[in-house]
Amino acid sequence: MYQKKILFVENKFKTLFWDEIAKRLIAQGHDVHWIVQNRLFYPKHGTVHQIFLPSEHDLTVANNAIVGEDVFFQRLSAMDRSVYFYNNTDRHYSYYLQKISDILTYVGPDFVFGETTLFHELMTVELCRRQNILYLHPTSCRYPSGRFSFYLYDSLQPYIERKDCVIVRGDQQVEHNIVSRRVQPDYMASAVKKKKSFSEKYRFYKNLGFSLLSRWSGERYNTPSLRQKMDIEGRLKVWKQRWEEELASASDDIKDWSKILVVPLQMQPEANIDVWGHPHNDQLSNIKTLYSGLPEGWSLAIKPNPKAKYELSEALMDFIRETDNVYAFSHNEGMEAIFNKADVFYSVSGTVAIEALMAGKAGYCSGLPIVSVFNPNLHRAPQEVDVSQAGTDKKAVMLAPGQVIAYLRTNSYAGVIGDPITAPFVVEDENLAQVTAAFADVVADNNSNA
Repeated sequence: MYQKKILFVENKFKTLFWDEIAKRLIAQGHDVHWIVQNRLFYPKHGTVHQIFLPSEHDLTVANNAIVGEDVFFQRLSAMDRSVYFYNNTDRHYSYYLQKISDILTYVGPDFVFGETTLFHELMTVELCRRQNILYLHPTSCRYPSGRFSFYLYDSLQPYIERKDCVIVRGDQQVEHNIVSRRVQPDYMASAVKKKKSFSEKYRFYKNLGFSLLSRWSGERYNTPSLRQKMDIEGRLKVWKQRWEEELASASDDIKDWSKILVVPLQMQPEANIDVWGHPHNDQLSNIKTLYSGLPEGWSLAIKPNPKAKYELSEALMDFIRETDNVYAFSHNEGMEAIFNKADVFYSVSGTVAIEALMAGKAGYCSGLPIVSVFNPNLHRAPQEVDVSQAGTDKKAVMLAPGQVIAYLRTNSYAGVIGDPITAPFVVEDENLAQVTAAFADVVADNNSNA
């Protein structure tokens, strides 16, 4: 077997999981390297290239040396939760961009694996594009349960996509169970499993402890201060209460669903929308755009995420309060009843768009390539959505039962990606064997830059 040079990118507790995979890939003869931004999450296996925290002098020198990156830095800051949610500056970008570029040049990896969540990962993605290095982020494909895909760079485009997929026995039943809401997306099912297998308090204090240690050690670029988080969480608690008391209505209050556009809010911060959904990751802006394009007689219905976070805001509630023909459902109302009643949805990159595709509904989205594979009419930016054409758009392509699941299954591998603090079952032997086999299959491919 030809040895490949593999580079992993540290991502806090996810590093513990990557490290187990790295250990097994090294045993297979591969050369494993790391980019580490936070020294508290130092892996045990492979060659580590740690980026030390910059001094004031380092920042000044880097900012004077690096020029011509304004466009990229502006785009990055729109995806970097530390900047757009916690109001931190981007003054450190030049320093880290240079350090990561130097590491990539020195290592010359065949493959880079990592998340697409933190700023240093997104920088690595951009630099890999420029240097023609393959960056893959392994993550759940949502359906079928217990499977994941390798996606290209910071998108949801599968690596080595296979479109000629054969529907096999069981695909139709899986799809039927999804449409009838008998099964949950893989990430929600994992959430249930982790609650049963691990102490909620332990996870909370483990995360809190490492956050405090990170801040104490000087890492503030991916770690918000406790005061920042407490301030936002305090406002969020008030907003949730006011939403329920002042805005929430039941879906049963709507008697005619034929002209209702449902917008389920996606939880933020989350790479699912912040990165994969960019540049449409401002949900309030999307809602205003969609509302302004509604034909006469149509209404907008906003479904908050049951685990709502920073996507809620005073501005969003003001819009709902001051705008006619806008419904706001309760956080406690399940999606099942709404999904069964509604026929038209919009979600940047939420799973509901895939579920709507399977159900033959009009599920518009802008950040899910799978929807454009099967029905390009439904893959639209908010300003391009014309709900008056929803009936035509959803029927533009007639899908065979099980066809979407066949595609997802064919372009995915068995195994679950996660970190062992929130999902300890991911480091069980069976799961590690499955995930390692998938990595081995990918790195054996000859389509990389090797």
